[in-house]
Amino acid sequence: MRSLSSLDIHYLCNELKFLEGSKVEKIVQSGKDFFFRLYKEGSKHTLRFNPEGFFHLTNKRIVAPRTPPGYCTFLRKYLKSSNLQSLEQVSFERIVKLVFSYKDDVFELFIELFSPGNVVLVKDGLIMHPLERQRFKSRSLDSKKSYVMPSQKINLKTLSETDFFKEAVVTKELGRFLAVDLGLGGVYSEELVKRTGLDKSIGVNELRMADKRLVFNEIKNLLSNDLKPILSSGEVYPFPLKNGSGVEKEFVSYSEAYDYFFEYSEQESVVSKKEKKDKLSSMIDIQQKRILDLEKEAEENARIGDYIYANYSDFDKLVKTLWLVKEESGWDGVSKKVKELKNYVGFDKKNKKLSLEFK
Repeated sequence: MRSLSSLDIHYLCNELKFLEGSKVEKIVQSGKDFFFRLYKEGSKHTLRFNPEGFFHLTNKRIVAPRTPPGYCTFLRKYLKSSNLQSLEQVSFERIVKLVFSYKDDVFELFIELFSPGNVVLVKDGLIMHPLERQRFKSRSLDSKKSYVMPSQKINLKTLSETDFFKEAVVTKELGRFLAVDLGLGGVYSEELVKRTGLDKSIGVNELRMADKRLVFNEIKNLLSNDLKPILSSGEVYPFPLKNGSGVEKEFVSYSEAYDYFFEYSEQESVVSKKEKKDKLSSMIDIQQKRILDLEKEAEENARIGDYIYANYSDFDKLVKTLWLVKEESGWDGVSKKVKELKNYVGFDKKNKKLSLEFK
C-alpha cells in the first residue's frame, strides 16, 4: 500500500468533519493501531488510525488486548468521555489534528502520518507525552517540550494565484516541483501533469504564463474533485484518475474504501501465511522421508559391508580370478566367466560393474 499523501488526508478529513461534536466512549490500542469509539446523535463510529500510515473510519470489530499498552492507558486517562471539538488537517501537511475538551481542559492530539510517524498529546502548547520520543534537527518530540510543527511546505488549500506565480520561478522540473515543493507526491503530480497535458520534465521557469495559470487551476480542481472513492490497481484513491488504469471497485465513502482495502489485505495475509505453512510442512515431510531412505540405505550398506568382511577371502579370490581372465581373454572373457557364478545378476561391460545377489 502507498502511504497516505497530503491530498488523501485532505479528502479524509473533509469526509470525517461530521464526527465533530462526538463523545469518546472507548479507546483501544493494538500495536500501533488505535481505535476511538465515538458516539454522536444515537450513532456509534470507530475511528482507526496508525501513525505508520492510515486514518479512517472502520467497521472492523475491535479486539482489545487483555492488558492495554501504556500509551493507551495514558490516552484513556485524559480523553475518555471527552468531546471531539474539531478534526482537521494541519495546513497541507500529513498531520491530522484532533481537539478534545473535557470539563475545563482542552487537549490537542496530533497524528503525524509521515515517516517515522507519531501520536502526540498536547495541552497549552506543551507535549504531555508522545507515543515515541523523537529528536530531529529542527524539533524535539518529548514530554514537557513545546510542540513544534515540522518545516511546512506551501499550503495548497490557501495558495492564491499571485503567490503561486511567485513560487513558480524555480528551475526545477515541473514533475518534481509538484511532487516535492507543493507536496502532491508522485501519484497526484503525475495526475496533474496528465490533466494539463504538459511535459513533466520541462523547467517550471520555462512555462508560459498561460501554462502556469493552467497548472494552478488544475491544482485547485484536484483539491475540489467530487469524492468518488475507488480501488484501482490494488490501491485506493478518492476519485478515478485520468492517469490510472481503470476502476476495480467503487465505494460510498473514502473510509469504506480503506476499510475494504485493509480487510482484504489482512485476509490475503492470513492466506499467504497458511500457504507458507503448508509449503514448509510439505518440505519437512519430503526431508523426513529422505532421512528415512538414507537411514535404510545406510543400514543396507552396513549389512553388505559386514557380509563382504565376513567372506573377504572368497571375494578376494574371485577378484583375482577375474583379473586373470581379463588378462587372457579381455572383458568378453570376463563377461562369459561371471555368468558361471551362482550369485550372478548381471555384468555391465561398459562400466565394468558386476552385480551379485546374496540371500
